[in-house]
Amino acid sequence: MSGLCTFGGEYCVFERVFSEEKDDWSDEYRLTPVDEAAARKIIEDYQRWCEFMNNGGNAEEWKSTVDINKIAKGSLRYREFTRHALFKGKFTGCCDELKDYFVEWS
Repeated sequence: MSGLCTFGGEYCVFERVFSEEKDDWSDEYRLTPVDEAAARKIIEDYQRWCEFMNNGGNAEEWKSTVDINKIAKGSLRYREFTRHALFKGKFTGCCDELKDYFVEWS
């Protein structure tokens, strides 16, 4: 799982870490700071995805125009931070319902 977040006042791409020991996803994430232009591309792609889904689209048919992992790997600060996530609020669906959902990084 990956996406865009803010940490320490900077946009970062986050990647969830898989625990080989537990054979499951952990609550640990790698954060890679990215510049404003990269963050804008990711946000615009997300907005297109929301519009696609809100108009009856199927997530399996979505074709993203942005490779978020490629953006992260191209950063000079690739995986600079490792943090644990504490999820707050609720996520019940797509896009607009994310407004009450947030993460605290520890």
